[in-house]
Amino acid sequence: MSDDYETLKITREGRLVRLELVHPDRLNAIGMAGVRELLTAAREIAADEDSRMLAITGTGRAFCSGIDLKELAGGHIDQSYFELWDRAL
Repeated sequence: MSDDYETLKITREGRLVRLELVHPDRLNAIGMAGVRELLTAAREIAADEDSRMLAITGTGRAFCSGIDLKELAGGHIDQSYFELWDRAL
């Protein structure tokens, strides 16, 4: 599995895959880059025949506060975000 993520960290413990959101300064809010990485990671994990369980966690004091409202207010999130989010989930 790839380690080339800015907003995620993926580790493996046997058949368990841990996906950790690593954007604690924004309470792990997910912006455009994050949702693209989440979709890529989801596809990687789904294609891995050795993966049987996925645990999703967040770094810091919050699991995930949802969409990155600062990016949204700044016009950095477009309509494609929602399709990417649905595909990733």
